[in-house]
Amino acid sequence: MTALTRKLRLSINPHLIDKNEANDALLFKSGWVNEALTPLELADRINAGAAYCCELSGTRRAMNFVCSDVISVDIDGTRRIPDVLADPIVQKYLTILYTTPSHTEDVHRFRLVFALSRSIQTAREMVAATRSLSLRLSGDRSATDAARLFYGSRGSNPQVFDRAIDEAFLDELIAQGLDADQRDSIAPNSSLASTVSRLSIPADLVVRTSTGRTVSFASLGAGTSLHCPHHSDANASAHTVRSQQGGVIGIHCSTCAQTFWPSSSSPVAYDFFDFDKRVAEAKQYFEANRDMGSFLPDG
Repeated sequence: MTALTRKLRLSINPHLIDKNEANDALLFKSGWVNEALTPLELADRINAGAAYCCELSGTRRAMNFVCSDVISVDIDGTRRIPDVLADPIVQKYLTILYTTPSHTEDVHRFRLVFALSRSIQTAREMVAATRSLSLRLSGDRSATDAARLFYGSRGSNPQVFDRAIDEAFLDELIAQGLDADQRDSIAPNSSLASTVSRLSIPADLVVRTSTGRTVSFASLGAGTSLHCPHHSDANASAHTVRSQQGGVIGIHCSTCAQTFWPSSSSPVAYDFFDFDKRVAEAKQYFEANRDMGSFLPDG
């Protein structure tokens, strides 16, 4: 079986054409139909202008996420099509490429659609994988929610390739993104905090330093500025760090907002909001069990 024969589970909205040609706000939530389409059939729907998203169990919202057999990445002027087509990730895994209605020769705006060899079954893993792939391809990181809709593009004549993301790479993308984009407090407007990634550094990793040298990661000490190996990094936004326990060398990236450690020393995944939750539980306990004093009847 080739990637082009696999039926991809997703939803299509046949009435939401291009950027809502009908000007009907209800179509953003309603009118979605679950389908199983081959990449060529999906490309035909996109070329007819129809929007698509994950498979749903009701209206389009994250809590109704069922599964998805595709990951989509928006490129909004950050890269040009020939450059992206030469990217090793694209050359190995890309299934569909199409230009969006706002694409021009001066500013390239297009979408990359990657078929998956297995379904993503949870909204959390969908967000994680999409975030990671967007980082690696300089895509739009705001377009990574689980039930994100992607507009079709009438007459765009999508390019279709016989390839898909395999299970090993999908697992890597999910691991990289699972604990990312966490806030430093449970307050809704708090800033993003750095987290420890579940994606570990392989023993044979080769990295490029900020000076342009290509070296083995294992040969580096702490404090080396380098290009992050976990996203498309033109500005050397990472540096090596040393752990307080054991003196192990890892990589911290300010763009990913994550620290990556070798597999032999990766910390066990933890709940980043554990402290906040313990404080809330203590407050609840003492409120429920505080001494109210002796009971004094009226009169």
